[in-house]
Parts: sequence; C-alpha cells; structure tokens
Amino acid sequence: FWDAPLRHGNFLNPLFESEAVALLTDLAAVPRNCTVGRINALVARTRRVRVQALLLQHLRAEMPKVGSKDRKQRELIAGIEDVFYAVMKRHNLPAGDFPDVSKFRHTLATSEAPGARIPYPHGTPTH
Repeated sequence: FWDAPLRHGNFLNPLFESEAVALLTDLAAVPRNCTVGRINALVARTRRVRVQALLLQHLRAEMPKVGSKDRKQRELIAGIEDVFYAVMKRHNLPAGDFPDVSKFRHTLATSEAPGARIPYPHGTPTH
C-alpha cells in the first residue's frame, strides 16, 4: 500500500525497513507453517488412533474365552484406569496420547448393544 520511498532523515527509517523485512519473511513462511501444522495434526491423530487400537487390543486379550464375558467386560470398564496404565507402561506411551478416561469409559459402556462384546480393533479376527 506504500509505494513511495521513505523520506531521508527520518529517524524511524531503520525501524520501518527492519519491520518490512520481518513482515516479508513472515509472509513467505506462512505456506510452510500451514504444511507443518497439517503434518503435526496428522501425527497427533495417528498417535491417538494407535493408542485406541492398543487399548482395545488389551481389553480384548483380557476377556475370557469362556465363562461370564459380561461380568468381565463390566469389570474392565470399571477399572479402565488400570488398563490405561498397563498399556501406557507396556508400550512406553505418553499419557497425553490417551483419550479422556471418563469419555472412553462412557463410550465403551454405551456404544455397544446389550450383551455385545468389546470390539476387535481391526474388525473380526481371522482365526
């Protein structure tokens, strides 16, 4: 918006010139920053998906092959904090990658139909 050269002798000229250079540098970095932000978001989503798959895998492994599966599922959902801790330690995962405990418990308890089992993380098993 300012095409005219700066006036000579103005004591603010060095400030204006340095700010112009900084602004142009910032503007040039915007597309790169958007790409980095997208990659960071993708990495965060990938980490969350991995954690959820490991949680479901652990829950599935804890389920009995025969016997009272409903009772065991209720026990696992009630003690989901212990499951989070076990998965965190076993796979050396940071706590920040895990979902909110109460939301995860609520999802496990309400998303399944009565009598349904904890889902496999990758669909049905291929035994």
